[in-house]
Amino acid sequence: MDVNWKMPPKAIHPFFKSTRTPPVPSSPSSNTKTEPSHQKKPKPSTKTQAQTQWQNVLSQYLTSPESFTSAVVVKATEKVVVINDAFPKAKLHFLLLPRMKDLEMLEMLKRTVEELRNNHPDATLRAGFHAIPSMAHLHLHLISDDFISPALKNKKHWNSFTTPFFVPLDKVIDEVTRNGCIKVDKEANEWLLKGPLVCHKCQQTLKNIPDLKRHLEIHVESVKNG
Repeated sequence: MDVNWKMPPKAIHPFFKSTRTPPVPSSPSSNTKTEPSHQKKPKPSTKTQAQTQWQNVLSQYLTSPESFTSAVVVKATEKVVVINDAFPKAKLHFLLLPRMKDLEMLEMLKRTVEELRNNHPDATLRAGFHAIPSMAHLHLHLISDDFISPALKNKKHWNSFTTPFFVPLDKVIDEVTRNGCIKVDKEANEWLLKGPLVCHKCQQTLKNIPDLKRHLEIHVESVKNG
């Protein structure tokens, strides 16, 4: 199933259009009593409310970045806010939150990425979007490829950054420039998150997260030792 990821000039975030067809409700039987519609309003669940709050958590950094310390907000301009991810999946993990509302934001994000890379010359930083974003506001991940972090806890965390689920910024710019949108196969990307734990450096498959973390430390040490 394809989902069109469009970035029209007046959109703050990508536009996802799902082609999934909702199930057709069955007709009520003649013996079933139907309540008036005004009596059938479900109460919002606590889980739904918490999920909505989580999805909108990035808005606070956009509306009042000055209220946060430099340990949280790395940079704030009229065009972009850069923050340290609250749950980093590597030694360096930034989120770039655009404040622009046109396609120029992609080039602006690219310039900001290069600036941050220049500030961290010893790190290899990957820039990309999650194919199926979990937050309401568009955000670009810029993450170091060591993936050493206590917040990296499960297969979903790992595969969201080391498989095609992580869509590189350059690919997004290229696709949007040529086609005006990116087509994302939602079901295929959901399966990517459930795939095996494969090292992004040597392609070795690991059994579990503890084994993966021990394996990653070997790569980090090899870099230190030249």
